[in-house]
Amino acid sequence: MDPKTTRRVLDAAGARQLPEQLDILPDPPAEQQPKPDPEITLDLPGLLANHWQASVRLQTAHASLQYASVRARQTSADADTALAAFPQALPLTPVPALPGDPLAQAAGRIRDDCEQLSRVAYETLHGRSAQPLSGSDLQLIIRWRSLGTMLTGRLLLQAATEAPTEAGTLLRSCADRLRSAARVWRDVQERWDRVVDVDDPRIRPRLPRPSYDMVRRGQVSRMPQATGLHPAVEIARASVLRAGRLLFGGDWDPDSGGGPPRTRPAADILADSGGVAELAQTVYSLTVADWRIAVSAPRAVTAIEHRLLTDVPEHCPAGHPYRFYPLHDHQLERLRTSFQQVCAAQQAVAQMLLVTAPAIGMDTSRAVLDAAAHRHITAQTWAPVPAPSPAVRGPVVSPSATLGRGARV
Repeated sequence: MDPKTTRRVLDAAGARQLPEQLDILPDPPAEQQPKPDPEITLDLPGLLANHWQASVRLQTAHASLQYASVRARQTSADADTALAAFPQALPLTPVPALPGDPLAQAAGRIRDDCEQLSRVAYETLHGRSAQPLSGSDLQLIIRWRSLGTMLTGRLLLQAATEAPTEAGTLLRSCADRLRSAARVWRDVQERWDRVVDVDDPRIRPRLPRPSYDMVRRGQVSRMPQATGLHPAVEIARASVLRAGRLLFGGDWDPDSGGGPPRTRPAADILADSGGVAELAQTVYSLTVADWRIAVSAPRAVTAIEHRLLTDVPEHCPAGHPYRFYPLHDHQLERLRTSFQQVCAAQQAVAQMLLVTAPAIGMDTSRAVLDAAAHRHITAQTWAPVPAPSPAVRGPVVSPSATLGRGARV
């Protein structure tokens, strides 16, 4: 481009006109001026104080953790090393037993139910329950465990038909002990007959309908409504349903009418439960859970004894104006001591199962853990575990791959 042409273009645009003072530039238009930055005030003393407080808290937490670790080492110096092999406690979330559940998973689910019931017993024994057991809850658990103990005895009788002669005889002896334990549960249930928890009167004698005059005078009040079943009641019922369906079939229901159910073939029961040894281990888990429930039940009775009533006429105080009256001390003591018989019966079952273990190849590792746990948690002695010895294994079927966590040791 010609230089003259370039100068003419610059002159037409005014680009060659300079101000008189080059160090003073004109202000840009208002719309092009930048917005002023917001004022920021820093509270330096406050920031330093918060930092110092956080530092103090961290140092205190670090010292507390060091102290806790030292105390833990001191308190666990004499602890039984077998306790470290226990699996993580299962949450108290009932797993319902549905009719369509595979029977091959029943044994594993029963062992999971036993772990949950053991946790309920531990929390009850040490007063850590978020939802304490009521009188109606205890009565329902007793009913389900009475039926469940009888069903497990029937399962062992079926297994005895498929076992060798010596093992079959020992399994029948275990079934006899389970029948005795079921009768003891039934005796405890009879002790609770006509006992009502006023805060949870779901289980109560049949009451007459109030008269018209009582309603008119306002002398009738509604029964207290319970907040809901304790998870232990649903877990106990689910374990009974699983044991019954393993024995009678997947559609068995104790609440349904009709004739006596037909027992499944012993070979099918053993195939679904994982063999004789696995079935015996499942029965042993139920026995341990029942013993723990019986150990903790007196503590539950003591916690609710102030709200237990009865209408047994033989012990009604003279001149008492009402049908129901609080339980006397001797009646409460009968309720508490009745569970001692359950403990003795369950220990007898466990001892017989441990005697049977070498003949059927049952693993007793979990029994060693239970004995250690009972000594440390309840300060009571559990059934002694014999020393392991090589034995001829009985008929064992490969266990299902979907066993529950309660089966692991």
